[in-house]
Amino acid sequence: MTVYKYFLELASRYKMYAIIYLVIFMGMALLQISGKKETSNFEDTSIKMIIKDESNGTDEIMKHLVQTLQKNHNVQFTTNSDTSVKEMIYAGDVDAGLWIPSDVHSKLEKEQEVVAMEISHSLSGHLIREYVNAYIRYAVALKKQGNFSAEKMDTIMSQEAKVTLLSKEEAVSSPYSKEKFGENYFAYSPFIYFSVFIYLFGTIFSKMKGKEVAKRIAIAMKDERRVMLEQFLAGLTIVGLIVGINLLFVGILAPEFYASSQALKILLLSIASAISAYALSFLCAVVIGENQYAYSAASTILGTGLAFLSGIFVPLELVSSYGVNIAKFFPVYYVTSAASNSSTEFSSYAFHLGMIALFTVLYVVMAFSVQRIRRINKF
Repeated sequence: MTVYKYFLELASRYKMYAIIYLVIFMGMALLQISGKKETSNFEDTSIKMIIKDESNGTDEIMKHLVQTLQKNHNVQFTTNSDTSVKEMIYAGDVDAGLWIPSDVHSKLEKEQEVVAMEISHSLSGHLIREYVNAYIRYAVALKKQGNFSAEKMDTIMSQEAKVTLLSKEEAVSSPYSKEKFGENYFAYSPFIYFSVFIYLFGTIFSKMKGKEVAKRIAIAMKDERRVMLEQFLAGLTIVGLIVGINLLFVGILAPEFYASSQALKILLLSIASAISAYALSFLCAVVIGENQYAYSAASTILGTGLAFLSGIFVPLELVSSYGVNIAKFFPVYYVTSAASNSSTEFSSYAFHLGMIALFTVLYVVMAFSVQRIRRINKF
């Protein structure tokens, strides 16, 4: 295990690169918790909302819903494209967008999904979505009984609720808040893995081409395939250490996450993405060779580019179809896509996990194949 030990020795020399990235990422996660605003009161707030109604008010339920929203909130109607409406929502110009399809009446009768909604990342957006969903649910039930009327719906939706306000400290320390912290931390970790691993491992692999390594290989009497295998396993050890640090970090700050329903799904996706990121960095090392500057460029371009295209920095709904098609050739897309789905059934993310594993195997096979071709060409 001469090469394996020397790889770990080199990794210890460059450990500061990984530590700096991890500290920054963990610091940002801590700021997310400490930056939560405390709400001192609770009152009705006029919500900015945009509606695209293709039914032209032909359905009684949707007509009264729109009238109720107009009475209580700041509602605008639009005929603009869906993309421009979504841009307004994600820019924070409005709190929510509501799409009413032309066949809304038949969908209500068939009890299908009736409307589409997009909301901003704000309390107002979540409140209006819950209101719309509750209104439609109660209205459909009354319609089935033959008791639907605008007056009855007003009575139902105007019922008062008892609200208990939590202090900032109570909100942060609540089990739900800690569960969400763990989910978000591991869902966004692929960006760090792909950015750090390509540069860190690329730099280490480039150093493995030196004379000192050649001497060690000669002493150990190992062929190139055995050398590559030891290098790969040594790198995998470092990956396990970095993933372990992340697991420990979340375990200290938010142990409730590991008991949540989302834990298994998020952890499988995150660990799979870490191994896949390492496999890609291994392939880059074989292709690029000793050019250390190229690893820095590849790390920046791939890491940042994938973060934008795969839904980490920008919601996938705002990424063009061309961008999404490019993102599908990399594992990060399948992590963010699966994480955005709230379902915890294995079948809901099995395909995504399989695609990540497929890319991992592909990267490793390509790396060993390129190295084999080069070895053959030498002779």
